[in-house]
Amino acid sequence: MLRARALLALLFAATTSGVAGADEEEPPPKPRPTAPDTRAGRPTIALEAGYTRLFGTAEAGLYQSDAAGWGTLPGLQLAYPFTRHTAVELRAQAGSFSSTDACPACKTSALVVAPGLVYHLVDGAPFDPWFSFGVGYRKTEIKNGFGTTTYSGFDFLRYTIGMDYYPARAIGFGPFFGLSFGKYTSSSRADVDLGSGRALTLVGLRVVISPFSL
Repeated sequence: MLRARALLALLFAATTSGVAGADEEEPPPKPRPTAPDTRAGRPTIALEAGYTRLFGTAEAGLYQSDAAGWGTLPGLQLAYPFTRHTAVELRAQAGSFSSTDACPACKTSALVVAPGLVYHLVDGAPFDPWFSFGVGYRKTEIKNGFGTTTYSGFDFLRYTIGMDYYPARAIGFGPFFGLSFGKYTSSSRADVDLGSGRALTLVGLRVVISPFSL
């Protein structure tokens, strides 16, 4: 009888000690360390090239699409990231356009300088989706049989989206698509009605170099 009681006491003690140990709170898990920032403070250079088309009016009665067909618009983008996701940019583009059936003698060229902001969706991944928006200054020159007219004005909205792939840390490449909207505010000819507005579409490829990521 005494032996049975002793065994029951030992069993009860073992059971209660196990429950007490289970009731003790486990220490909270350590927070996961933040992934290293691979972008901030490392400027990039992008060489861009694409096909573009002009829409809207250069002046009242003169549609840009009548004077200029498809064009090539090579460009350069300088970007300085100040966080892992955001960067300031400056773009410069210069291109020429083909003639059209409406104006076979027309030769059109354009020059663009455009500051803006860039937002990168991810950091440290091989695929880098991004978009940018900003403003710009544009100069367009149209030559025809009657002479040369230069139009200049501002892009009040410029929007670009793209996807870069980085096979190595310091170099990437990918497609992009852009839209810009604006209005010419001056012309080399006096007394010209500059119309209601203009637009531009751009689709192309680019190569991105990050020399300080080596």
